[in-house]
Amino acid sequence: MENTARPSVRASTYESYAGVVRHHLIPDLGRIRLSRLTPDEVQGMLNRKLEAGLSPRRVDYLRGILHRALNQALRWGLVGRNVAGLVRSPKQVRYEIHPLDPDEVKALLAEVRGDRLEALFVLAIATGMRRGELLDLRWEDVDLPRRVLHVRRALERYQGAYRLVEPKSSRGVRSISLPSFAFHALERQRTLQAVERDRAGSVWTEWGFGFTTQIGLPLDGSMVGNPQNPTGRSFTRNELAGVAAIARARALTVVSDEIHADLTLPGAAHVAFATLDAERCRGLSRTSTLLFASKDFDLAGPRCAVAALGSDALLERFERFPAHARGSLAALGMVVAVATWGPAYAWLQAAVQVLASNQDFLVV
Repeated sequence: MENTARPSVRASTYESYAGVVRHHLIPDLGRIRLSRLTPDEVQGMLNRKLEAGLSPRRVDYLRGILHRALNQALRWGLVGRNVAGLVRSPKQVRYEIHPLDPDEVKALLAEVRGDRLEALFVLAIATGMRRGELLDLRWEDVDLPRRVLHVRRALERYQGAYRLVEPKSSRGVRSISLPSFAFHALERQRTLQAVERDRAGSVWTEWGFGFTTQIGLPLDGSMVGNPQNPTGRSFTRNELAGVAAIARARALTVVSDEIHADLTLPGAAHVAFATLDAERCRGLSRTSTLLFASKDFDLAGPRCAVAALGSDALLERFERFPAHARGSLAALGMVVAVATWGPAYAWLQAAVQVLASNQDFLVV
């Protein structure tokens, strides 16, 4: 791969190929001499991956990478045939797309009104641009006087670094006319960004993107969201079931942030998302639950979080994250986690009672 795939694909694509080789092809087929690899063995690997929870599309991606590698081996005379081309590709599951209806669009726009990224959602609705295209939009590609924007480049994020690259196909390069409400949203976004730039001062990093963090850094998909729950309200099982239904209908993965779950006051109940009815939310397979024991004690810096991943497919996706995004484990963090989930848990429950009494005093 180093000499054949790396020169011809993007860095992120090469890393994806390498991840497939490390996590799938070598563990499953690495013991077999290349010249003795059979279609039956390849088919067996693909079947096992489906049974382990990988999607048909992902499994076919594995087959495609193996097919590419064996084609190279065939050209070099290392094999007499490409056995990956002799197996059955998994049947693809096609999910029906359910676009937002007019009432849902109005509700979404009302919900994001006043948010610093309001223009991002307005532009998504107005233009149908892909998430990556929206996040990679640069001001030099926006012609506000003519109310036109141009999709010309993509931003590649790889191992903590950024670089501008050409779109994968010529169809990705295009110009889009802006309706009036999208044009005005972009005008407001430019004004808002100027205020944030002045506020950040020397901390601001100028990339020229329309949508950035509050210090000018490029956004990625994981940042476009608001995980906060400022009211501190515990969601009911029925409310969470509604979220699960949406996730199921749109084939979404749910990341359930439950790092403060043990600080639930009396009268409320914490419902772990992963415990919802399996038929309604597809069980654990689409849910990742995040836990961080020391957050209940408001201790900063122990660095020992737990991600409960519901399937091998989610684990594989997590392992494809670059190391800097996953973070590192600290020895002190492990000690703190064991203590907080063990001997100190009784103290935490007593602290919850004190917080409850304080709340009762303030409310009364």
